[in-house]
Amino acid sequence: MMNNQKNIKINNHHQLTSNNKKTEYNTPLKFCTHNVRGLSTQSKQFQLMQYIELNNIHIMGLSETKLKNSTAKYCFKKLNNYISYFENSSSSPQGAGVGFLIHKNVAKFIHKVGKFNGRIIYVDLFFKEHNRLRIIQIYLHANIQNRKEIDQTYNMLSNIVKEAHNNNTKIILMGDFNISPEKRHIDPRK
Repeated sequence: MMNNQKNIKINNHHQLTSNNKKTEYNTPLKFCTHNVRGLSTQSKQFQLMQYIELNNIHIMGLSETKLKNSTAKYCFKKLNNYISYFENSSSSPQGAGVGFLIHKNVAKFIHKVGKFNGRIIYVDLFFKEHNRLRIIQIYLHANIQNRKEIDQTYNMLSNIVKEAHNNNTKIILMGDFNISPEKRHIDPRK
C-alpha cells in the first residue's frame, strides 16, 4: 500500500527531549506519504490506522483527502497514539486536501502548524539542542488548467522552504506534485 517510507535519525541518538523530559526511541523516526484519493470512508481510515500502527510510522503525510472541514475534524478520532492535522479547501474539497497523522510521542515537539489553500500543510518540530525540523506535505492540481492556483502554491511552497532555511531548520518535503517533468517547462536557473 505505501511505498514512500523513509527513516530519519535526529541527532544520531534517537533521543528527543521536551521540557526537560526525555523520550527515547530504539529506532529512527519513520515517515511516509500517501495519496489516499479520498478519505471519507471508515474502511479507508481503518486501513490507514492499521498500517501506521503495524509499521510503527511516526509521521504519515496524506494527499488528496477530499475532506470538507466539517468532516475532517471527526477523522481518526479513535486513534489512541496519533493526532491528526488537516488542511482542506473550502471552495473545492473534491480535488484537494492534505494532512498528517503524527504519533503523540512526536506531536509533543510540534511548535507550529502552517496551512495553505488545501494544498500545503507543514509542521515545525523543535527538538533538544536547537534541532529543528519542518515537515511539508503538498498536493498539487493534476489539472494544468488551474495554472494560477498551481503557481500560487509553488510560490507559497518556495516561501515556506526559504523561511525554514533562514531559521536553520531541516526540511522534509513530501506529497504528490502531480507533475510529469517532460510536460512542464522548468527554468533550470531556479
